[in-house]
Amino acid sequence: MDAFRQPSVTDGWPARGIEITRSRNADFLAALIPRVELRALASLEHSDPGSILRFAPEAIPGETIPFLGVRLRADQPPVKDGARAEVALAYPFREGSTVSYRWEFLVPASFVNDHPQNRRNTIAQWHDQPDTARGERWETKPVLGSPVSLRLTSRDGRSLQLSLQTLDTRAAANGRREIATIAYDRWIAIEVRITWSQDPDRGAVAVHLDGEATPSCEFRGFTMNNRVFHYLKVGLYRSTGIRVENRLYLRRLTCETLADGP
Repeated sequence: MDAFRQPSVTDGWPARGIEITRSRNADFLAALIPRVELRALASLEHSDPGSILRFAPEAIPGETIPFLGVRLRADQPPVKDGARAEVALAYPFREGSTVSYRWEFLVPASFVNDHPQNRRNTIAQWHDQPDTARGERWETKPVLGSPVSLRLTSRDGRSLQLSLQTLDTRAAANGRREIATIAYDRWIAIEVRITWSQDPDRGAVAVHLDGEATPSCEFRGFTMNNRVFHYLKVGLYRSTGIRVENRLYLRRLTCETLADGP
């Protein structure tokens, strides 16, 4: 197997990656999250230790920072209702706050889209959690889905589009808004600014790509399922009916509160 090289990442799972082990969790998180204080809020979620790999900078000629790769095999066992290989970041906030989430991702040209069905192929989601103060538990809380997520879709079976998916369907019948067509084999910088609220008149999302000041996509509607802060998960999470091998590469994940809620 050839080593990972640019400009094409289509040779199969790179040979230079280090497989995850329990003792190496901190090293894996450091490859994605530069800020030490944020790493303490992060964890890894997967059903196969080989589905998350850490790469040293020299895996790509000219690179200077490490990065993570995530892979879902065609026969990847599911976790609950989908196959997944994700990094979770439980960054706390109060309802009414505006939080900026930034990272970079690379989609290899070998990525197989799910046209024409375009089933769930999620690369980022903000997940709710139980409101324990009101007696909720994971086992008993309503399963509502992520109120905000980013998905890869395809219009024609060839190109790949990044889409914003929300549970609020007032502005779009299926809650989906296309953000942009994604270039393969290139690092893409993304910033997602979310104003967190259960109130559809106060919640908002703005997605910025590659440092552009003007958002590529905006949304107004509810962004929270309950009053407890929702946590970010980046990686690959897809419907169990999608049975192909796909990979995604991630680096430079960070977040900050831009405006604190009341």
